Amino acid sequence: GWEVATAARVEARARWGRTGMPDDSSRAAASRGAGLKPSELLPACVDIIDTYEPSKTTIDAHHSDYCAQHKIADPQDVMFLHQVLYGTHRYKKLLKVFLSSFYYNHAHEAARS
Repeated sequence: GWEVATAARVEARARWGRTGMPDDSSRAAASRGAGLKPSELLPACVDIIDTYEPSKTTIDAHHSDYCAQHKIADPQDVMFLHQVLYGTHRYKKLLKVFLSSFYYNHAHEAARS
């Protein structure tokens, strides 16, 4: 799985509460076109990947729904989230092999949780 993203997911939920998403002030700033801060963008990437269900929807539909639901309007943030979601889905098998190899070769240096 996505063990590497676990720390980011935990940090996002600690910062943004149970939902793991920004509060209303962050959403308002995003809807004004100010864009998400880097500290908000990474947890949003983790969340969009975690909530994608390929058996229920397409990547494009999920991305559009996610951005609308979380009021992400900045064009650069929207495109970045789309590329992250598409890339992780497209290269899922390669990423799994890469992470398995990484953890095998660097088990003493890398924490899985």
